[in-house]
Amino acid sequence: MSTGPVLVLGLDGAGWPVIEPLIASGSMPFLARLVTTGVRGDLRSPWPGSTFPSWTSIMTGVSPGVHGMLDFTAFDPPTYSVRFIESSSRRTPAIWELAHRAGRVCAVLGVPGTFPPDTAVDLMVAGFDTPVTTSTEPSFIHPPSWRKRLAAAGGFPLTPVQELRIGPGWHRKAWQALQGSIEGKTRIAELVLRELRPDLFVMVFGESDTVCHHFWPFADSESPRRREGETAGLDAAIRDIYSRLDTALERIVSAASDPELVMVVSDHGFGGAGIDAIHINRFLAQRGFLRFGAKSQPSPRVPSVLQAASLLPRGTQQRLFRRAKGLAGRLESRRRLGGIVWDETTAFSEELPYAPAVRLNVRGREGRGTVAPSRYESVRDEIAQALENWRDRETGAMVVRRVLRREEAYQGPAVSAMPDLLLDLAIPGGYTYVVASSGGSMGPVQVRLDPRVLGAKGWGMNGTHRREGIFVATGGSLTAGRIAGTIHSEQVAASILASLAVPVPASMSLPPAELPHAPRDGKKGAPSPRIHADETSWEWDRLRRLKELGYLD
Repeated sequence: MSTGPVLVLGLDGAGWPVIEPLIASGSMPFLARLVTTGVRGDLRSPWPGSTFPSWTSIMTGVSPGVHGMLDFTAFDPPTYSVRFIESSSRRTPAIWELAHRAGRVCAVLGVPGTFPPDTAVDLMVAGFDTPVTTSTEPSFIHPPSWRKRLAAAGGFPLTPVQELRIGPGWHRKAWQALQGSIEGKTRIAELVLRELRPDLFVMVFGESDTVCHHFWPFADSESPRRREGETAGLDAAIRDIYSRLDTALERIVSAASDPELVMVVSDHGFGGAGIDAIHINRFLAQRGFLRFGAKSQPSPRVPSVLQAASLLPRGTQQRLFRRAKGLAGRLESRRRLGGIVWDETTAFSEELPYAPAVRLNVRGREGRGTVAPSRYESVRDEIAQALENWRDRETGAMVVRRVLRREEAYQGPAVSAMPDLLLDLAIPGGYTYVVASSGGSMGPVQVRLDPRVLGAKGWGMNGTHRREGIFVATGGSLTAGRIAGTIHSEQVAASILASLAVPVPASMSLPPAELPHAPRDGKKGAPSPRIHADETSWEWDRLRRLKELGYLD
C-alpha cells in the first residue's frame, strides 16, 4: 500500500450530463485527467435518489433497507407524526468507523447524515443538515481540540446560501457565496491533510448540488422555466462552480502527497424541473382513498414562523423551542398530513418533493388504521393501479410511470419502516413534475405554476435530482481508461476498505471486478458508540435548516 491516503471526494448532485460537456470544453481539466488515468462509471443511487439514503449507502456499503436512513425524518405510524433523525439512527457502521477500529487515522468533512459527529473518528465536521449552533451548544466538530484550529482557518462553511427567501439579486449573491464556500472548504481540507495526515480522508462538496437546484434554467435553453431576458450572465454559474470544484479537487489531491486511491463520487445526478405541480393526497381523495375534513385544516405557515423566529437572538431561539419539546416535529407533521380524516382514509402521502410515496392506513399499525391486514395486498394493488392510471390533464400521458412496492426497492430489516408504495414519476419532455403539498384540503390535482413563483419555496426548485450520479477512481491497481458501467452506491465502500487494507464485513456489498477488492472478514460488525444529542436541543434548528435548503416546504 502507498504511504499516501485514500481520498474519497464527493460532489453532491454531480451527473455526467453536466460534467461531460464541461470536460469537453476544458472547464474541468483535472477531473478529465482522473477519468483518463482510472476507472469511470455511472453511480446508481438507491431509491429515490436523494441525499440521506444515497450518501449513507456510499459510506456504509449497504442499502437503505439495512442502514435505515431513508430521509431526514422518520414516520411514526401510531401517531401519524414525524421526528427528525440523527446519525445515531444509522444501523450499520460507516467506513471511517471500520477503518478507525483497524488503526487507521480518519478525517471526515461535510458528509450529510453525520450529525452529531461520530466519536469513532480522528476528526469529523458534520454535514449540511447540522443545526446552526451558538457557542454554548455542543459543536458539530469532533474532537473539541480541532474547533479553534478550524475557526482560525476561516471555519468550514456548512450552508453558505439561505434558500428560504429568493428575491431580486438573490442569484448573484448566491453565486458569490458558493464561490467563497468552495475556497473555504478547500483551505480547510489542505490544513487537515497537512496537519493530521489521515489514512482515510472523506469530504463532500454541496455547492455542485446547490448551483444546479437554483441555476438550471439559466444554463438550459430548453427549460420550461427559462424566461428570456433574465439570464443576464447567470448562464455561466453552473460552469463556473463546477470549474472551481475541479480546481479544488486538484488542490486537495496535491496536498495529500501520493495518495493510494483518489475516488470522486456523487450521491445522485441532476435534471430540470417542469412547470406543473401535482398533489398526491388530492389525487387519492379524488379516487376515494382519502378524505379531508369538512373544514379545511391548512398546514401551518412554517416558513413564516421560521422567519419571525429568525429575528430573535440565536440563544433565545434555542431556549424558546427547547421548552416546547417536539414542537418542530408536530408542526412538520401537521404541514404534511393536516386535515386528513383518518377513520375514513385508506392511503395517504407525506408529499415529499424529493421522495414521492404512499403509505397505507393499516389497522394495528397506524393509530386509526382502516385497512385490515388480510386485505393489505389487494388494497395496495388497487392503489398502485390507480396511480399508474393517473394521466396528465393536458397531454393524457402517464404522470406516474412506475409504482414500486417497498420490498421491490429495498431489502433488509428496515424495510418495514418504509412507505408501502414508491412513485417513479414521469419526466415529460425531460422535466420533472413538482410534488406539492395539498394543504389539507381538496382542490386541483394538477396545476400550472405561476412563473413568478418558480424556484420559490413550496413550488420546487429549478433543478431536481436524478438517480444516476458519477464514479471516478484512480490509483493503486486500477487500470487506466476502464469503464465500469453502472455501480450501485452500496458497492463503493468495500473498495475503499480494500485500498486501506481493512477487512470487509460480511454484510457489505462487493464492488464490480474493475474496482479494488478485499476478502470478507466474516463479521457483520456493530456501529461504534456515537454522541447522542438531546433531541430538544436540535429539532427546531434542524427543521429550519432543511427548510432553508429547500428539502422541506
